[in-house]
Amino acid sequence: MKSKYLTLILVSLLVSGLAFAYIVYLPKIEAFALKEVNQAASNSNVVDLKAEALSINPFLLKASINDLQINPKGDLKKTLSSLTLKRVAARISFLGLLRGQVRLAKVEASQARAQLIIDTTAKSSKPIEIPLKQIFRLPIDEIQLEDITLLGRIDPQKTVFKLEDFSLKLENRYNSLWIDLSAPSAFMKP
Repeated sequence: MKSKYLTLILVSLLVSGLAFAYIVYLPKIEAFALKEVNQAASNSNVVDLKAEALSINPFLLKASINDLQINPKGDLKKTLSSLTLKRVAARISFLGLLRGQVRLAKVEASQARAQLIIDTTAKSSKPIEIPLKQIFRLPIDEIQLEDITLLGRIDPQKTVFKLEDFSLKLENRYNSLWIDLSAPSAFMKP
């Protein structure tokens, strides 16, 4: 009888301790991670990142960033304007961890807005090659983009286009890619 009460007390103390750690320390960890992400991004020569909020869900092995602003630098700035994402999230594959691998099960971005300029006068002597073998080796199982608005201009023709509610889902199936693409609203003006 005493061992039953002792076990019950120990289990309740353990649960209380975990709940306390979750409530008290998780916001501090999230604030530290957000600071590190913003600081590491400021050292980049390609893009400048500014994240407003970061949340971590340790039970789902998931992290998400809200209100992400990406500003290109250098040559990339000539082609791409600033990119705004309402939410970006990544989840680690639990089955991959059981196999001893660190893989991202899903990377998702939603409510993004970007402006793109495509210059067709710049000629390349090489054909475009897609490195599929390298893509298959990436430790990412799925990429999902939802509710994307893409504004663009094709130069020198001055053709303007707009894609609204654009969605893209890519699944890495190790020797093949599964792609689901949806663009319900596409406008083009020459």
